[in-house]
Order: sequence, then C-alpha cells, then structure tokens
Amino acid sequence: NHRRRQGGETPYPINIPQVTKMTNAGRCVIEAQKVRGVKSADLARLSGVMPQQVIRWRSQKNMKLHTIELLCGVFNMTLDEFCSLGR
Repeated sequence: NHRRRQGGETPYPINIPQVTKMTNAGRCVIEAQKVRGVKSADLARLSGVMPQQVIRWRSQKNMKLHTIELLCGVFNMTLDEFCSLGR
C-alpha cells in the first residue's frame, strides 16, 4: 500500500538517485562516422538500408538495441565504445 500520509509525506523515505546523463543515439552515429571516416552513403550501403534511414538514425535520440548492434558491427566498435560517443 503506497498511500500518502496527510501532508503529502510518504510512509518511508524516498531517495532519488542522481540521474546519469543519457546517451544520444543519433550523436553516437554522427561521432562514429567521424571517427571511422564513414560517409552517410557508405553507412547506408554497409548497413543494407536506404540513405534516408541513415538520416533518421542521425536525428534520433533513442534507438532499438538491434539497430545499435548493427551499427557497432559496421563501425567495428563495442557497444560501450559506440555509446560513449553520445555522452
């Protein structure tokens, strides 16, 4: 039972952890392209997608894990290496 007490107090202390900075997936793509020297047209070809998809990837803040794994393979990076580029 998570009812609030009178006065808005909770029956237990709430510790809100510091939120770590989220990774911006689109920024990861852009930075990985710079680091590896991969043009958008080449990224599309290597990923098996249309060039318009690369444009969408570059502008997305969030991305599905299987897409990130695909991009890590194309850029020859670990997940940690790729994700650290967007922080």
